[in-house]
Amino acid sequence: GHTCPLGPLQHVDMDGRRLCQTACPLTHVLADGQPRQADILLRHRDGHRVPVRVSVRPVRAADGRITGAVETFTDITPLLAVERRAAELQHLAFIDPLTGLGSRQYGERQLESALSELDRYGRRFGLLLLDIDHFKNVNDTWGHATGDAVLRVVGRTLSGAARTEDFVARWGGEEFLVLVREGTIPGLESAAERLRRMVAAASVSVPGAEIGVTLSIGGTISRPDESAAELLARADALLYRSKELGRDRVTVAP
Repeated sequence: GHTCPLGPLQHVDMDGRRLCQTACPLTHVLADGQPRQADILLRHRDGHRVPVRVSVRPVRAADGRITGAVETFTDITPLLAVERRAAELQHLAFIDPLTGLGSRQYGERQLESALSELDRYGRRFGLLLLDIDHFKNVNDTWGHATGDAVLRVVGRTLSGAARTEDFVARWGGEEFLVLVREGTIPGLESAAERLRRMVAAASVSVPGAEIGVTLSIGGTISRPDESAAELLARADALLYRSKELGRDRVTVAP
């Protein structure tokens, strides 16, 4: 003699919308006889909501008429916890924990995506590899905690100086990668010089000293039918050309 809204379960969907009389899986199964499954939230006797997977199947008479339905409830709290942790781990895999920039894994994905766009739409782009000059000396002189502080400062500076459409990742150690959505040498060189100047203006304070930071940068433009390894190798060679020329400089070539 009771209707669903007056019952103890008071089920809602995962967005908090009440299911009774509108989207109730039991109601739909009774109407069309098709089994259904849904993730819902039921009211616990203590008042909080419990995530539940409900499976509903029809009960039929000998002549095939639907005479009722059976609902099976499974508590999915542990499953959701596992899924949430998996999502967190995936997020962490894409974020460098020290600098907050994209990780190398994420950078590789972004690079492959940009190359795919080049193949499909002809959208050329720029690639920059950046290396902190004399970073080993920082670690040797001031310790690894200060070296980490330098990496964080450089990461934040690059993130703030890059345009919103560009992508910045920590490529490994003291090396960074920037994908520049600019397919010309002058545009790429301008972007690289801006990043170099911004980092050169940054510093890390330690007791009794101010540690300055400079970058050596190599950059190039993507080419059609080119692999990621080929593009990276060309940018890396240009990066080391900057180091050979005295560091704290940009070398860009097609």
